[in-house]
Amino acid sequence: MFDLIFMIAEVDMQQLQALKALRALRALRPLRMISRNEGMKLVVNALLASLPSMTNVLLVCSLFILIFSIGGVNFFKGTFYRCNEKWDSKTDLDYSKIVTQQDCFDQGGVWENSPANFDNSINAMSTLF
Repeated sequence: MFDLIFMIAEVDMQQLQALKALRALRALRPLRMISRNEGMKLVVNALLASLPSMTNVLLVCSLFILIFSIGGVNFFKGTFYRCNEKWDSKTDLDYSKIVTQQDCFDQGGVWENSPANFDNSINAMSTLF
């Protein structure tokens, strides 16, 4: 039925795709309740008024995390590597004899870094967070 109407009106379907995207705005309907309810309006206005202060706190916390991540990179860069067994390994590793990367390779292990490491500032910040 709609196709017939659109065909008669000669409306391009690409133009209708933009109108379908506007249907997503229906999710904003509950926000109309804010203007009707004074208590909700007060809460929303208080949250919006506190955004600059929360931004300042977030900035200070981010700077502290950055400072400690730089210190962590200086102290711990490259120290979280460890020797693991290969996934298809038939023999167990003797971890008491593994001290260096070469010892790991000699026994048939894989030298891997921990996902949480301090090798660069970005990894250090995510590790601290």
